Amino acid sequence: MPKFALRTPITLIRKILVQNVLSRARALLALQPISQADAERLDSLIALKTHELLGFPYRPSSKLLTLPITAHGFEFPSIANVNASLAVEGLVRDLNHHVPAYRKMARITLADWQCSINGCASPLDGAGLSRGFSRYRGRLPMAWISAQQAMGSSGVKLGLRSTDQSHVLRGDMSLTHVSAVCRAHGKDVPHGRVWLSLRKKGVSLLRHAGEWNARTFSPRTDPPFPTHRATDLGASVAWQRMVDVFENVPLSWFYIGSEDLVRPREERRVAAESWIRWLAATSQMSASKVKSQESDVTMWASDGSASPASAGLLDPKTLIAAVTGPRTLVMRVAGTAKSILHAEVFAQIMDSLIATDIDNMGRHRLLTDHMNSVRLVDDSQTVVDIQPRLRNLPGRSYYRWLLSILQRNRHMHLEYTKAHTGGDSIESRLNDEADHYASGSHAVSTRLPIAPEPTFFMNDYTFFSDDHGWIESDIKTYLTSVFARRTSREFGYGHKHRMATWLYDKRPPPSFPYTHAVSAYSAAVQLYARSGQLPNAETMHSCSYLASNLCRFGCIAIEDMHHTFVCCPQFSTYRADALKDVERVTENAIKTGDKDSKVSNFPLLKHAAESLFL
Repeated sequence: MPKFALRTPITLIRKILVQNVLSRARALLALQPISQADAERLDSLIALKTHELLGFPYRPSSKLLTLPITAHGFEFPSIANVNASLAVEGLVRDLNHHVPAYRKMARITLADWQCSINGCASPLDGAGLSRGFSRYRGRLPMAWISAQQAMGSSGVKLGLRSTDQSHVLRGDMSLTHVSAVCRAHGKDVPHGRVWLSLRKKGVSLLRHAGEWNARTFSPRTDPPFPTHRATDLGASVAWQRMVDVFENVPLSWFYIGSEDLVRPREERRVAAESWIRWLAATSQMSASKVKSQESDVTMWASDGSASPASAGLLDPKTLIAAVTGPRTLVMRVAGTAKSILHAEVFAQIMDSLIATDIDNMGRHRLLTDHMNSVRLVDDSQTVVDIQPRLRNLPGRSYYRWLLSILQRNRHMHLEYTKAHTGGDSIESRLNDEADHYASGSHAVSTRLPIAPEPTFFMNDYTFFSDDHGWIESDIKTYLTSVFARRTSREFGYGHKHRMATWLYDKRPPPSFPYTHAVSAYSAAVQLYARSGQLPNAETMHSCSYLASNLCRFGCIAIEDMHHTFVCCPQFSTYRADALKDVERVTENAIKTGDKDSKVSNFPLLKHAAESLFL
């Protein structure tokens, strides 16, 4: 850190840390993540060094220092957040690796973790997330332990879920695994010699012992091996004990998530497509009156809409997908972690499915104002294999579904058309109709049918949160937002409500005073004020440095931050000068502002400036 004659500005400290510390730490952590405890210790050391450079007497909160500016933090680099994000990203990359050998080794490691260490329960989803595995460093990759710990402590029940659990319905599970699951649910399970006896007779999997009848298991009445010899007596007894344990065992014990995940992928895809076609065929919405000038061509238009349009990744939002043409259909795309991209692509999926239902052999022009989809479809027809590009693309399951439909129906062509042109061309009029249905359906969104989740085209392991649904966006960005929201919520409750923002303006503060200002002493004061570490009488009294917490300038009041900055007459001159500066700047802004803006708001703005220290 360079030496200055004056105190180093907090903005310069942040810039040095980002350029010199975070860049190197990120590269090293990408190779090998560390334990979350060590990462948090590094964050504390960064906060300590920052505190020493600022020269205040009491140390601020390292969590507040690393909060984003939009959450009223200071956006310092967080080694803990970077480490957790890279570890989680590495875990899902290993389990979905494009090299089969690496992918197989990772899944074998996960199977050992699940069955040898965690009692045949998934450590990456459901109840397994609440358990810690730090003591298994010699048996599990350290990066995976850090990832599991980060997922469990995220506060949003983030799990890494298998999207194909059809092995449960097929019965491709070992009897020892089934018995361990039954034991976890309170069943009286026999000892291991029972399963060894059955294994010697060729009965090692659940499908050898019976089949699923509706949602419960029905064992076979007769064993699939001879029982008339004296040497078969032990196996016959083992078979009967197995039947007593497994009879009427519910299917729900053996999968995590919706029951739809135990069905084969192809069966789920066919059911989803059939349902969309049926909805369109039975819809009472009016078909478009805009027709193609070519008699052998059918034209369609699709569009997506999001409300509110400015909603962030974790903010509640409504996503609508609409298609119009010879048939019209509007559906709602559920999931907080989704964006308008998912609505746009799903609208194109509806478009192509309904078109094939009307005329499977005719020519169809599918119009959309989403250029990225058109480019991706065009590239898929020229590139040898588009799948590597889709592997980490946001909304990849929707794109795979769309490409699958178009590859099965080569006579359909997806075309780009500009939106909101107001033109008289057929393309513009169709696009306006689709936009009308999409944007106009938000008022009745709760009555719209919900779009099926394309789990049949998701990666084998995909993140799922009970709060936000399936997550196919960048997991590092998602986790950064989740960690920031969790920390902000922690500071919002307790801490004498210093960071409670529900009463104030929801708009984020400007970033310049915290990132680029040359003189940033006010930002440093805000850091210590929000941490409750300013050296006033209240703080010093709580640390036993003062005998009283009353104002040291003679006021009959507790000397807290509000008293110092707003009430204490000792600083009235400074407050008056600051108030005059605010009033002057406000008046100049009003005089030089846009003449067409609402003048009626100016008196309210001036009154707010005059009431700054009330």
